[in-house]
Amino acid sequence: LGASVVRRCCGKAKWRAARGGGTVEEGAAAAAAAAGYEEGEEVCTDGIIILPGRGHVTPRIRVGDAAAAATAQFKVIHLVRHAESVCNEAAKAFPEGDERRLAVYTDWQHFDSPLSEGGLRDCRQLREAIAMGTSPLAAAEVVAASPLTRALQTATELFGQGSMPPLYAQEALREFNSSVFHPCDARRVVSDLQPSFPHVNFAAVPPNMDMLLGPGMVEHPSICDDRISWLLAWLKARPERCFALVTHGAFLWRLFEAHLAPAGWAGKLQRFGNLECQTVPIAFDN
Repeated sequence: LGASVVRRCCGKAKWRAARGGGTVEEGAAAAAAAAGYEEGEEVCTDGIIILPGRGHVTPRIRVGDAAAAATAQFKVIHLVRHAESVCNEAAKAFPEGDERRLAVYTDWQHFDSPLSEGGLRDCRQLREAIAMGTSPLAAAEVVAASPLTRALQTATELFGQGSMPPLYAQEALREFNSSVFHPCDARRVVSDLQPSFPHVNFAAVPPNMDMLLGPGMVEHPSICDDRISWLLAWLKARPERCFALVTHGAFLWRLFEAHLAPAGWAGKLQRFGNLECQTVPIAFDN
C-alpha cells in the first residue's frame, strides 16, 4: 500500500490513468473510481486489489514474550480459523494430494462456501464456552472477520448478533491464494452479504466486485503482506486491547511466517485446523 491502496496483482493492462502513470483493466478503473480515486490519479496496476484506507506506515511490532516484556500496554489478538465449510467437508472425502480433492477446491459449486452442519455445531459448542467465560475468546472487545461467508458465519455463531462486541468485516482478512484460484475463496458483493449479516459493519470492504481473486487472477505474496500491514495499522489505531480475528488457513500461515515469527513469535509454525485459535500478544512500537 504505502502511498497508494492500489497494487500490482496480475491480469492484462487495458486502461490508462490520465496522468499516464500506469494501466488497469476497465473493470479495475471502475473499482478504483468506486474507491474514491480521481480519473487523473496514478493507479499503476495490471489488475488490482483495493483495500480500505488511503496510505499508512506499517507498524513495527514485537510479539509473544517480547511484547509482554516491552510494555504493559501490549494488545492481545486471538486468531481464529473459520469452522469447517461445505467445501472443507467435501474435500475430506479424499486423501491429501488426490486429484479429486484438488478438484473440489476448483469447483464453482463451492463459490464463497458456507459452513457445513458440522462446522455450525462446532461453533455452537465453542460459543457455550465463550458464554461461560471458559474460553479466552470471552475477553474479546472487538471482533473482525474476513468478508467470506464462512468466516462471517463463524464470527456470528461465536459472538452473536448484538452490538457488543461489535463485528467488523475486513477485506484485509481474506484468504491468501497465490498459485491456483479457488472459487470457495471468492467474495460476494457487499449488497449480497448485508441481508444475511445485518449486524456486521462492512465499511472496510469494497462494495464493488471482487478485485482480489478470480479466474486467472491470484495474489502475489507482497499483496498479502500489504493486507497484513493494513490490518496491523488498524489494530494499532483501535483503542481496545483485546481482539478476535476470524480468518483463513493460508492467510494465517503467511501472517505467522512472514510477520509474527520475525517479530519474536517463538511458537511452532503449523497449519491451523478448522476453528483452531491461537492467542498472540502484540506490542506496537511508537
